[in-house]
Amino acid sequence: MKKWMKNVTVLSFLMAMILAGGVSIARADGFGHRHDSAVGLLSSLNPPLSTDQQDQLKSILSVYGPTLRTLRQQLHAAKRQLDTLANATPVDQTAIQAQAQVVAGIEAQLAVQRAQASSASRAVLTQEQTQQLAQLLIAKSESRIDVKIGYLLLHYARYLENQQIRVQ
Repeated sequence: MKKWMKNVTVLSFLMAMILAGGVSIARADGFGHRHDSAVGLLSSLNPPLSTDQQDQLKSILSVYGPTLRTLRQQLHAAKRQLDTLANATPVDQTAIQAQAQVVAGIEAQLAVQRAQASSASRAVLTQEQTQQLAQLLIAKSESRIDVKIGYLLLHYARYLENQQIRVQ
């Protein structure tokens, strides 16, 4: 009975990891993430982005890019500080709570800036280009999930083989 529960637990964990991977892929917003992938996807649109659309995207990036970069750097530094406080001895709960609020505030600012930049960027595309891009992203996500499922199932099969060897 215990062996069965252990196998179910491991399989549940693997499925949760697969779902989390799918969600994280779906939430990737493109600024500073997977540059080559974004270029490849946008270059494959038919009709391609016009020179005017490319100029508009450059303009949006010049407006939002520096703010997003600064906020990401601030967030990284604030999280490092939070980790330092959390691992300090003795633990200073008040300092940890204060730093957690700083991290949450920066994350909120970053979310607002990303939403504004994303909205402005989506407005540049035509309806047809938006639909094509959505289809390309869905196809790409599905192929990644299929690869991850295969990889995880192979690891689980190795785990099961090792369990059989130990039992014998």
